[in-house]
Amino acid sequence: MAAAPDLYYWGNRLRCLWTIIRELAAGAGRTFDDIDSVRGWLSRQDQCTGKIGVIGFCMGGAYAVAVAPGHGYSATSVNYGGCPKDAERALAGACPVVGSDGGKGPHADGAQRGAPAGACPDRARRRSRRQGVSARGHGFINDHDPADATSLLIFLAKISGTRYHQASAHDARRRIAAFFGTHLKN
Repeated sequence: MAAAPDLYYWGNRLRCLWTIIRELAAGAGRTFDDIDSVRGWLSRQDQCTGKIGVIGFCMGGAYAVAVAPGHGYSATSVNYGGCPKDAERALAGACPVVGSDGGKGPHADGAQRGAPAGACPDRARRRSRRQGVSARGHGFINDHDPADATSLLIFLAKISGTRYHQASAHDARRRIAAFFGTHLKN
């Protein structure tokens, strides 16, 4: 089973983005309530095994890190998402986490900025539950059809260094599937 909450349903994108930034910093708010509601809904489904994982990419990765401790998840996959500056404290009691990040590229040195989880080797990788991290840059899993991209998305991808990397994407997907298989199967 899978579910994907729409964190932009209640307003225009700019207003939603400001709310998301504020709520991620606070670790609470409407977006967290929405994510918890989806987890609760999944847990009540007959097909649910009782083990629920969360996966996020970029902003969703920041949420995946934020809900790993104390939100009832059995496993978390963080893909170029945020890493708290105080990761050791913030991730205390977290469910097992696998990270895939911009191991190379503009986001690789994000540890001081609280950037991608896997880019926090001195903090996040020390966690005994943290699995291996490999990647080639922010957005390396995004294998969207370029014909679907708007000129704004193309521009943002160029200035951010976001680009698909097939070998790293394959490796990350393999590791994520194995990790969820280990932690979510009954």
